Amino acid sequence: MSLGEIVAKIEVVRQQLNEMGGKQCLVDAKVIEMSQQLDNLIVTYQKLLNQKADK
Repeated sequence: MSLGEIVAKIEVVRQQLNEMGGKQCLVDAKVIEMSQQLDNLIVTYQKLLNQKADK
């Protein structure tokens, strides 16, 4: 997966999380799951950046 693809996915999930957080309790299981998904995407993005920097 490329950096551009990861950034696009991060933006989509971030928007979904913002919408969901405004409608549901922030400790709702779906909100937490979406937050964890965003966290995983950000970690993947950071790993890709580090790999690029090491080259």
